[in-house]
Amino acid sequence: DARSDMDSAWFLRDVAELRLWRALGVVLWSFIGTTILAFGYYVALDITRLAGDVRAWASFWRAFAFATSQLPAAVAIAATARASANAFIPTDDVDGCGIVKGERIGERFATTMMRDGATYGALGGAFALAGGAGCAALAKAADTSALTRALLAHGADGKFAGQFGCVLGVLTVLYIWTTDGLVVQFPSIQRPRRLRLKRGLAPCARIGAKRALYACVAHIFIVMMSRAVLKFRLVAPVTRGLVFGSLSCWSAGALVSASWAMSLLCASIVYTERYEFRPQSLTQGPKVASEPLMAALNYFEVPFVQHLAYLDLCAVAESGGRGRRRLIYGDTPDAAWPVVISNALAPLAAISRSVNKAMDRTMLAALRDSDVAAARRISEKYVQMNTPKPKFRHESAETQKAWDALRQSEVLSPEVAGRELCVVMKSYGQLAMWGARVAGALAPAPQTEDVC
Repeated sequence: DARSDMDSAWFLRDVAELRLWRALGVVLWSFIGTTILAFGYYVALDITRLAGDVRAWASFWRAFAFATSQLPAAVAIAATARASANAFIPTDDVDGCGIVKGERIGERFATTMMRDGATYGALGGAFALAGGAGCAALAKAADTSALTRALLAHGADGKFAGQFGCVLGVLTVLYIWTTDGLVVQFPSIQRPRRLRLKRGLAPCARIGAKRALYACVAHIFIVMMSRAVLKFRLVAPVTRGLVFGSLSCWSAGALVSASWAMSLLCASIVYTERYEFRPQSLTQGPKVASEPLMAALNYFEVPFVQHLAYLDLCAVAESGGRGRRRLIYGDTPDAAWPVVISNALAPLAAISRSVNKAMDRTMLAALRDSDVAAARRISEKYVQMNTPKPKFRHESAETQKAWDALRQSEVLSPEVAGRELCVVMKSYGQLAMWGARVAGALAPAPQTEDVC
């Protein structure tokens, strides 16, 4: 273990500070992007007043106040965004579905459900709070003398707009949950933050407008169903009726939803920036100097850190890393070459094992359907080789027999194998691409260095 040879406390402290500062960066850049969107919104309202004046400073301070109301959603996104579709990276002790050796499927399922329920419950509360506060603030800050009074929500509809914002927040969290929206995407080319933020303003505005329109329909449907099924009035007081009141909240909902899309974009920008795992010391040889990077490559407890380590290794292998490549791939006896190449090929090997396992299960399932006797012998042997022993020793023989029968049906199921392979691909897909690039860059580079 590379972490056993170096200062482990230093490494863990560095990782903790990295995660903290990246999270603070997400919140800060989300605040800046939301302020820009809100400022554009208020300037557009001033232009529609046809009064000939644009109150720039007043619009700026109102945009600043609106961005402050969206901080709960920005903080929630910064805390829950992750680099992998799973909260873990499969290892020898944890399979593709997250089952630890000796652990029951039901225990893992219950633990996962509680963790995901708490995460998305807190996310839904933060989005509902930010959506309700943002829409209500936009409605109360609307100019009653503006030309758009008949089309936009105003001060008298503050509670109704807040209710609309809560529905918008819940719908957004449901969309994030069903589409793995919290998983950040690493770009193929690293660009400056300001450039990526500028290029993301228009897409975020389009996303906000579309989701706000969906929220209008959902809000009308929810209120009408509450009247028909629950027999009580769910809607807050509104001056223009349910349908037109919901449509009047569209512009406020579009701005709020665009600010959330901006927060997700900022999380993708900040969390995916390259971090250099620089040497801790150069006095003890290349191997010791490369230990921070080697430790991060094996830090599967935090996939975010492991992804950044593979990205740094890929950049070092292809561009040289300002001399760090000689430390890792040098010809000295204490170079970290064996550890590096094994780490680079580990994701590819994991995917290969999962593919072979899925093919074996598919063949055994086909054999089970054709030859019952042979399938029983093969399935019993396969279960003994691939199934951990029950965790509770006090179970009766009937319970253990039922457990073995259940595991036989699961380990030979092509559907279960397909789900496990999908989980492994989501966990190792990005790492495997970086590992392949690292391995590909290692072959021609030593030849070039030897010639030079």
